[in-house]
Amino acid sequence: MNIKTLIQLDYTRICESVSSFCLTEEGKKSLAERLPFTDKLEADRVKARGMAWTKLINAGTDTVLTPRPPVREVFGTLKTLNAVLPIESIYALGLFCRSVMEVKNFFTAKTEEKLPSGIEALSETASLLPDLSEASAAIFRIIDSSGKLRNLKELQEIRSSIQSIRRSIEQLIKSYTTNDRLQNALQSNLPVLRAGRQVLALKADYRGKIKGIVHEVSQTGQTLYIEPHDVVQKNNELIREEFRLEQEIRRILTTLSAELSRFTESFEKALSLMTELDTSRAAALWGMENRCIFAEDADKNHPLRIVQARHPLLYDKAVPIDIEFRENHRVLIITGPNAGGKTVAVKTLALFALLNQSGIPVPAEAGTRLPFFKSFFADIGDEQNIDQSLSTFSAHMKNVGEMLDKADKDSLIVLDELGNGTDPQEGAAIAMAVLDELIEKNAFVLVTTHHGSLKNYGYTHKNCINASVEFNEGNLQPTYRVLMGVPGESRALSIAKKSGLSEKIIQGARLYVENRQTDISALIRGLTEKYAALEKAEAECRLKEIDLNKKDEKIRSRDLELKQKEIELKEETLKQNKTFLCENRRLLENLVRQLREGEITREKTLKVKNFITELEQSIQAQSADLDTKQREWKKERTQTTDSPPAKKRGQAVFKVGMEVYTANSKVRALIVGKGKKGEWIVQAGSMKISCKEEDLRPAAVQKERSSSPLSQAPSFSVELAPLEKEAASGTLPVCGASAAVASFELRLLGMRLEDAIKALERHIDICTIRGLHEFSVIHGKGDGILQEGVHKTLASSPNVKSFCFAPPQDGGTGKTYVQLG
Repeated sequence: MNIKTLIQLDYTRICESVSSFCLTEEGKKSLAERLPFTDKLEADRVKARGMAWTKLINAGTDTVLTPRPPVREVFGTLKTLNAVLPIESIYALGLFCRSVMEVKNFFTAKTEEKLPSGIEALSETASLLPDLSEASAAIFRIIDSSGKLRNLKELQEIRSSIQSIRRSIEQLIKSYTTNDRLQNALQSNLPVLRAGRQVLALKADYRGKIKGIVHEVSQTGQTLYIEPHDVVQKNNELIREEFRLEQEIRRILTTLSAELSRFTESFEKALSLMTELDTSRAAALWGMENRCIFAEDADKNHPLRIVQARHPLLYDKAVPIDIEFRENHRVLIITGPNAGGKTVAVKTLALFALLNQSGIPVPAEAGTRLPFFKSFFADIGDEQNIDQSLSTFSAHMKNVGEMLDKADKDSLIVLDELGNGTDPQEGAAIAMAVLDELIEKNAFVLVTTHHGSLKNYGYTHKNCINASVEFNEGNLQPTYRVLMGVPGESRALSIAKKSGLSEKIIQGARLYVENRQTDISALIRGLTEKYAALEKAEAECRLKEIDLNKKDEKIRSRDLELKQKEIELKEETLKQNKTFLCENRRLLENLVRQLREGEITREKTLKVKNFITELEQSIQAQSADLDTKQREWKKERTQTTDSPPAKKRGQAVFKVGMEVYTANSKVRALIVGKGKKGEWIVQAGSMKISCKEEDLRPAAVQKERSSSPLSQAPSFSVELAPLEKEAASGTLPVCGASAAVASFELRLLGMRLEDAIKALERHIDICTIRGLHEFSVIHGKGDGILQEGVHKTLASSPNVKSFCFAPPQDGGTGKTYVQLG
């Protein structure tokens, strides 16, 4: 990455600004020195962490990272053989270990319900942090939370001895200072420290009063600083004990340093991950303060686009600009007046690309999309170099030549005032030849220019798009807005007049312009007006599109509600069937057993007939209730615009081979035969069912079927074998979860994994036998244990063709659709 280019595009200044939000020295240094990533996966990971921090900060749970002392230099000391870390370094390392463990526990402990969704990038990073609890325990076993050495057992005896000696010295000194015979001999009753030893300030005239060692004499010679002989011995003992204490402390620190050196690799890994967390948090905070967003990825179908972009160094003075490329456009040529904002526009776009590839949000609005580049080049400003005898034009051409050698399809190139600094005609020719070469290399190019030839060039090349910076003719001031699709005038005469040039000179210049070249100003003004009209029309279209989208959303919402009601009705019907079986199965089993075990008497025969009569009455009652619900449901469906068209009885003539809708279902079925009076036999998928003619509706137009297995499934009824036959063969099923009833939905919620798997395997067998090819499994989300077991069982079953999660509106990852082969 060319550092000069990064400086020209203000990238380094922005990184320094973002780094001020870091909590650690390592984070600030890393962010200030960061270069844009050329690996898209790495860039996406950094962006994902930044977006996760934004959600965490907005949720008010951004408290896990805290400031701490730097530790990178400590790692270098630990790698040195027999190195001894000072207490300050050990304390800094201890705080680092605690910080790492707090972050790891915060993101990996079972506190998902307390954290917002969408922070998986942070959780993944935190899970990679090594466990430093052992190192932390070793450090804080030696020092306390304030960073001071603890009163360890091996130090207690030495410290106790030192205290005892100091008391003895104090008592000896006190015996001199309180002696009445020495009151006139001492300059002060308080001891004085000299070379770390307690001495007495004795008047020179009383030299013989106290026997001892003279450590110092005052400048006047009137005072002697003397250490009495008995105090000398105690002071010597004190020095020996203090040296012994230092040696013991050094031994403890040496042992601890050697122990901590084993964790050097873990320390470095943890520091790298903690720095990534710190820098991505800083990027999120900077982005929130500057009203930034994380840009989306641009691709072939969604080209580059920046919406209401503001250069971050202009702060509130920045005028938001919009730049949008069309498909296959790779070159942007911006023209317009001096000081109109051309250079700021291209620098803003290029800076955004750099920030985006560094995991830093950009000050723009939602909808901003940026491509991914692997190299960046810029030629901006006056490049005159006296030392190398290069003129402005020569310096620019040297830069352009280097770009042409290195540019490719993954390059972003910024060329400010291309072709300037020499003869306009030749400069324009060189500029067009340069663009030809860059277009051939398929590079992404941003150009600013005043050359009229390049304006025409932008129209004649399909890879180019013209743009201009707007100019207010009323006050002769630039508005700094970018107008896409039309070139701009340089407005040199207007600006020169406003800058103070006389009217006479302006008129003379205008005559030269009119005589020497064709005036294209009128053409440009016409294009500008047409562009404004087009922009207004596009705005109106966008408003209409938004309105249509809202209406479409309402229709889709209504359709989902209808589907949900349909499913609920099916579930209720199936539930009633199961209840019916459970209530009557045991009674019927007893009757069959009685018939088989004893003689058939009139009393038993009447008992069986009565049971059958009651059973028929119960079925008729349930059928009547279901018919009522279906009629109510059909009435609701006819009031919706998205339902299949309902037909009154007698309006349609049904025949074999005709496609129809059955009952209240949206599933298409085929009439395959004539049933009883007023009924037809229809086939939906592999199922054949009998339907009343009044419940059928012609399916005139083929509609795209939903991918949901439930929406494709026909109305379903299970035909059981005659009870006497099943009882005789010993296959009569029992009531409960294991009953041989094929169902569209299997609920496993609240079941243990082993029981749930058995129920699922049995249900697959039942559905295979009964011919039900699709059903759903409700397993819930929870800890994912039941979900994982269900998917493993489905994957290993030879009868299962495919399975997938339900859409969000039908349960999402808590429900799985299954299709049998």
